[in-house]
Amino acid sequence: SENPNTTSCQTTAEITIAESAFPSVTIAGGKTYCVADPKDPIVFTVTGEPSYTLDYSITTTTKLGDDIQTYTETLTATPLSLPVPEDDVTTKTTYTYAVTGLSDKYCTAPAANLGIPQDVIVKPSPKVTASNTSGTGVCAGTSVTLKGTSGSAGTFVWTDASNTVLATSTTDKNFTLTGTTSATTGKYTFTVTTVDGCVSSATTDVTVFDIPSAPKITQPTAICDGADLQIKATAPTNVEGATYTYDWTGPNSYIGT
Repeated sequence: SENPNTTSCQTTAEITIAESAFPSVTIAGGKTYCVADPKDPIVFTVTGEPSYTLDYSITTTTKLGDDIQTYTETLTATPLSLPVPEDDVTTKTTYTYAVTGLSDKYCTAPAANLGIPQDVIVKPSPKVTASNTSGTGVCAGTSVTLKGTSGSAGTFVWTDASNTVLATSTTDKNFTLTGTTSATTGKYTFTVTTVDGCVSSATTDVTVFDIPSAPKITQPTAICDGADLQIKATAPTNVEGATYTYDWTGPNSYIGT
């Protein structure tokens, strides 16, 4: 029989166990660039319960012979942005960004949650120079050759200061200016576009001086025998800012400067 002097007590507690989803990551930013282009970063965006441990690799082809570099980042928040290398590559180079492991506060991500690897392809830009044969200046009518150099094949274009196309070629890098005047003076641009679509330009300055018009000569109509003869030349005005040297010739093999 039950003892009336004995008391039995019971307490109940409840706990809730929630299943946590696996973390996952997306990778964005795979594009193709030329060396000289501005480049967007590669962005890793993680979902899960912070903090995260993210393992990723960068595989570089061509430039370093399929070299693989591996990294580990501990993140308290995402996204993680990585700059694209600014290497001055001489051949087309691919940088492959991939996640090799991911874990959050509770779980380790399966392979299916590691995102799609992204390729950044960097193409070389042509090395270009421009020069010309006018030196410190030539007289009007003198032909001036514009000279371009490029270490890459492609399309070669010369333009003047107003961006008017003077010549386009896939073989000839030079162009000759004929019938020059002082209006020919200015900046000329040599542009190379490679078969991969990368563009580089260089400029060169041409200087052409107008030929002065004939000076105006004044002299007396007659002088006495034995007197000094004074002849005056008035400088031409068609060449602004020019200084002149006068060479004189006359009877009896007279030469003066």
